Amino acid sequence: MGTTRVTRALSQRSVLGIFSSLLSSQGLTSVLGLVYWATCARFAPPRELGLVAATAAAMAMLPLISMAGTDTLLLAELPSLPRHRVSPVLRRILGIVVASSLGVALLWIGLSRGLGHTLHSVATDWKLAGLFLVGYILTATTNVSNAAAIALGRAWIQVLQNLTASSTKLVLLVLLVLVQSSGGRHLTAALILSTWVLGLGASAILCIPLTFRFASDQVEPQPVGDPPPRLHRLAAQHFGLNVALQAAVLAMPLIAAALLNPTEVAYFATAWLCATAFLGLPYILTLALFASAALEADTLQHKARQTLVLGLAMSLLLVTIVALTSRYVLLVFGATYSSEGSTVLTLLVMAGIPLVVIDHFVAVSRLRRRMTRAVWFIALGTVVQLGAASVGCVNWGVQGLCIAWIVALTLEAALIAPNLLRMLGFGRAGGSMTPQAVPIETRAMEKRQ
Repeated sequence: MGTTRVTRALSQRSVLGIFSSLLSSQGLTSVLGLVYWATCARFAPPRELGLVAATAAAMAMLPLISMAGTDTLLLAELPSLPRHRVSPVLRRILGIVVASSLGVALLWIGLSRGLGHTLHSVATDWKLAGLFLVGYILTATTNVSNAAAIALGRAWIQVLQNLTASSTKLVLLVLLVLVQSSGGRHLTAALILSTWVLGLGASAILCIPLTFRFASDQVEPQPVGDPPPRLHRLAAQHFGLNVALQAAVLAMPLIAAALLNPTEVAYFATAWLCATAFLGLPYILTLALFASAALEADTLQHKARQTLVLGLAMSLLLVTIVALTSRYVLLVFGATYSSEGSTVLTLLVMAGIPLVVIDHFVAVSRLRRRMTRAVWFIALGTVVQLGAASVGCVNWGVQGLCIAWIVALTLEAALIAPNLLRMLGFGRAGGSMTPQAVPIETRAMEKRQ
């Protein structure tokens, strides 16, 4: 009928199936990550752990710039590409991401010398700076490869990548602990980061070739030029929305690293690690909605209504659980981390409630190709979040940072909510998608059929 094998496979995707796959990845990596950081906290001074946390935060945030929206572009557009173009386009995008990541990483190392004591310490230590450079490039490329794997209906590759990276670095860390402890020495930031980078490298070597294997399965390589202008334009729109949406969340550890000393950064980082594990649950539900509805726009409103309600209920439940158990959760890092970070952890998890609303607004805007307005709205909210968090951190420390960020998030979600409800058809009879909301590729396939 003219529908490619990828398209047929992806049209079978359900929110529940993708959510289950992503949840398994999140669960495995969260447990391994918790053990990893707990081990670091037990065998490394807080200052060294703070330097690791600052470097890891930069490796998590900056790929948002160098990926330039290509990860979300692949999720939305790769299923609709002709089969013979999937592998060449993916190869071209990965090449661009590697080159841009190198440039951004070098620029960041230069700028970090003037961004506070913690980041200055990382930038002026050639070992830490070198490990950051390599780890940053590996993070960006594996993120893009994972997005392509999900778009190809192979979400298990992302699970494998995360599991390989997490387990490899944990095994290496345990070996380092045994070696260092036998000599009466503690772990240093450079040693800890080396295990992190080697884990990323092992996962990239294993999983990127797997993604290409399924991208080019039974298809003869064909020469391809630049992606068509439409993909360039959509990539720019996805990039703008990605930066606007994720910058504030990813910048929180960097704000802490720029305004706090390394020991305080370590206390915040452990609370942030646990919070992101909890916040990841409603987020991957929204990501599953986006991936499953990319080729089934006629079911978008129904699916989005369900995931919105479920995400809010999940977030409220998580806040209640964490409020009662935060002190005990952080005990795995040590008594000091528990006493310093329990309130911070509870505050951070509260951010999940407004984030569910904001994430759904962005996902629906992407799928309905109404990203321009969403970019400006979310960008304004991001500026307010970053400003509020910085002011709160300067004046009231870690707790001030968290409270100010949550207040800004809640205000943004309250302003977005009426528009989101209208987009989902609440209060209207029927509420089916308009023809304009159906992706271009789906309408084109219908005409060909």
